[in-house]
Amino acid sequence: MTLRIITFGTLCVRRDRSTLAGAAAQPRRMALLALLARAGDRGVTREKLTALLWPDSDEERARRAITQSIYALRQELGADETIAGVKELRLNSELITSDVAEFTAAIRAGRPEDAAGIYAGPFLDGFHLTGNDEFDRWADAERSVLLQEHLEALEKLAAAAEARGDYTSATGWWRRLSAKDPLSARYAIGVMRSLMATGDKHGALEHARVHETLLEEQLDLPADRDVVALAARIRRELRAGARAEAELQAAQPAVAVDEPIEPTAPGLVDSDRDTAEPPNEMPPEFTLERTAYPPPPRRIEARVITDPVAPSVPPSS
Repeated sequence: MTLRIITFGTLCVRRDRSTLAGAAAQPRRMALLALLARAGDRGVTREKLTALLWPDSDEERARRAITQSIYALRQELGADETIAGVKELRLNSELITSDVAEFTAAIRAGRPEDAAGIYAGPFLDGFHLTGNDEFDRWADAERSVLLQEHLEALEKLAAAAEARGDYTSATGWWRRLSAKDPLSARYAIGVMRSLMATGDKHGALEHARVHETLLEEQLDLPADRDVVALAARIRRELRAGARAEAELQAAQPAVAVDEPIEPTAPGLVDSDRDTAEPPNEMPPEFTLERTAYPPPPRRIEARVITDPVAPSVPPSS
């Protein structure tokens, strides 16, 4: 059985491939799990939990509410050991994991690609506790910190790809950064430079155009000076390349193409071509030779001529 708290892009608890409902899905108890997941091995004191989750309750009522919530969660999660501690509470990482704890561990260990793969969206995106401004302010602050760490990880990956000359990968990382903050001039320039390095100068100009349009539509601001300057440089390079190509083509001599010469039959001059019989187009092995043969012998019909037999006349006496 695998229990996992998902905090990036949403907030839920999953057991294997199913999402838990019931007591664990109640908003305030889900918020408690999010606080514990973000705290990691440090844990959270009961006082901080009550201040963030039950700010308007008196001390006795808040203490009773947190005790009941922890009991219900332990029952729902299947073991008392999933939430350890008495005064300071923490999750037992051997029984329940969280994406935010793994993200933080990857950042601290200098594994930006692992961190980038874990970050699936803003922290607790779309989750709010109605009427609880204390928790919402805490969530907003943590969301900003985690987003900044994510952006720094992506920028490290982009810089590392550029350093090894892998500009295709660098373009992908810069594009992810630009998608997170499309109004950032630094990210826009990163995309443009990496596209230029791959030879896609037209793509770099298109990205500059989109960046300029977003600034105008969302902030009513002109395009960043550095983005404009880089776009102008790309246009100059494209025009220079087009002129050089045109000059190269103009400098090449025209190549004369000889017309094919028709074969002439032996003994014929050019004026006889029109009247000459076309040559035999049969392959040599199928061409009959014209050989002079003697005429066939004449057929002689033999006739036997016999004289008529005269009637026998008796001799005279």
